[in-house]
Amino acid sequence: MLGSLASTMDTCQSTNLQNDLQHHEQDEFEVPCDYLVVGAGLAGLSFIDTLLTENQAATVILVDRNSRPGGHWVHAYSFCKLHQPSFIYGVNSIKLGKNRDSKGNEIMDPNDRATVAELLDYFNAVVNQFKECKRVTCYFNAEFGHHQTKAKYNVYTIATNRGETTINVRCKKLVLVNTNVIVPSMRAPLIPIHKTIKFKPLNCLTEEVFNKKPIDQKYQKYVILGAGKTGIDAILYLLNDCNVDKSQLTWIISRDVWFFMRDIMFDESKGYRSLTDLLPPFLQENSVKDAYLNFEKNGIMGRLQPDGDVPEVFKVPFIDRDELELLRTINAIRMGRVQSIEENKMILDHGEVPITSSNTLFVDCMAGDDMYGYGSLAEDYEIFEPGRVNLGPILSIFNPSLSSALVAYMETNIVDEDETKNQLLYFLKGHLSGNREMFLGMLCSEFKTNLALSGKFKSFLKFYVSSRTNPMSPQHHGGSLFRYLWQVFGTPATAKKCSALTVKVKNKEFEDVEHTFGIEERISSSSKKGRNKGMSQGKKIEKTMALRRSIELGQHYPPLPNLKTKIKDKDACKRGCWQICGCASLPQAMTSECCAHL
Repeated sequence: MLGSLASTMDTCQSTNLQNDLQHHEQDEFEVPCDYLVVGAGLAGLSFIDTLLTENQAATVILVDRNSRPGGHWVHAYSFCKLHQPSFIYGVNSIKLGKNRDSKGNEIMDPNDRATVAELLDYFNAVVNQFKECKRVTCYFNAEFGHHQTKAKYNVYTIATNRGETTINVRCKKLVLVNTNVIVPSMRAPLIPIHKTIKFKPLNCLTEEVFNKKPIDQKYQKYVILGAGKTGIDAILYLLNDCNVDKSQLTWIISRDVWFFMRDIMFDESKGYRSLTDLLPPFLQENSVKDAYLNFEKNGIMGRLQPDGDVPEVFKVPFIDRDELELLRTINAIRMGRVQSIEENKMILDHGEVPITSSNTLFVDCMAGDDMYGYGSLAEDYEIFEPGRVNLGPILSIFNPSLSSALVAYMETNIVDEDETKNQLLYFLKGHLSGNREMFLGMLCSEFKTNLALSGKFKSFLKFYVSSRTNPMSPQHHGGSLFRYLWQVFGTPATAKKCSALTVKVKNKEFEDVEHTFGIEERISSSSKKGRNKGMSQGKKIEKTMALRRSIELGQHYPPLPNLKTKIKDKDACKRGCWQICGCASLPQAMTSECCAHL
């Protein structure tokens, strides 16, 4: 399913919709939908995937200014790969990881990381699956426009065909992705550059390194600006793929950062423990600084200068131990940020460095301080608003895939008011510049969110545990639910440790943290009245009927297998049907009828 697909996606409008557009004046015609989703990157696609799965009647219009789905991956450099393993990236209904167990489940493999080409094919496959259910209309090469309110609906404009065509979309809810992931090729240089300087984004490395043959290099020197993931990728590409000697490289490091050791954190042989080992250092130490040094001692984290100043920056980059050792051999300049590059010198925060511009390529890997929008959320930011859903906050640590899926689950299964739903969600707000305490805040916020949701809605745990984008899901660890429960509530006591860490933060027991990351109790007294099933019996019946209709009309999501196929093993039938559509959670009569279609 993830084979080579068309590189450019046309707008996937139905024939009826095209005919309607031809026979109606633009100011009179409105395309209806339940949700208008702006942005076909990871967050938007993950939200739609869970929305369609949980609500078999929902209709969606997807808009993106790019020519194909993928968000910033559409503009990524050709040698880019995921820096986390593939097994938790993407959407819940389609697997991305290549390394599978005997049951076909993805396993935690630090070396199984999709390339940019594989990711773009994957995103195309996701959108094609959307199309199969006949409930999603996509507009690419389109711009989201202005808004007006009509009765209980919102009407928005979409400009397509380079602005020549305007379409009015009437929707119940607007879904916006409020992050700002911008790779160097998507913007102009962040600093003044002299006209004689050869300054290129790392996307151009594949063209700029060689003249004609791989043995004939254009440049004698390469200056890498940026100490994050892109800077690391540029250095490793030059060394490993272009055979550039390390003596030719100069690395501008404005601030030293902490790295996660990917081969330790995602060590398959350690299973759940590789993930739960993130808790003890914070419980054992009295400062975040000492906790990071504890992580380093245990091999979970690393830094370029083991004997240097302790880094204060953590922007979640993942590298292997071998890569870290190689990076330590590169000549580095630590004089702050580059302010400008003149003809014969670089101007930095703390001095100047002479340069020779004629045979030097300056590689732009620079980034801003806002964590690509993830760390610049206003103090009053909320995910659920009247007529609107805001994606972007990280509800699951380092995991925008699961974060967006969780929001979609709440949107479709929790019928409470927006205010009540927002009170169940904890995430970091305010401006965070990738400081090391951010990691602690993310851990506590995720635990508080999961505790609030599982305590109030008993169906949440089933969704959470079965999500493929959840690294703790049993499907990635042999498939045993008992083993998962033992890890959380048994001797390893993961839940107990999470609770203890939250109390420690709430009591401000860390010497170098003066706040509590906003994890104080947010749930109002009206929201504490015991567990809630999330929806009334009437809503459950409505959802069951929507499932029945989606199967009959061929609009089920994810698509069902060939309905003419006969399955003799009733137990196998029920298991397969549950995996496809979740009907095992519906009344038994519906389960039997659904399985009868197979």
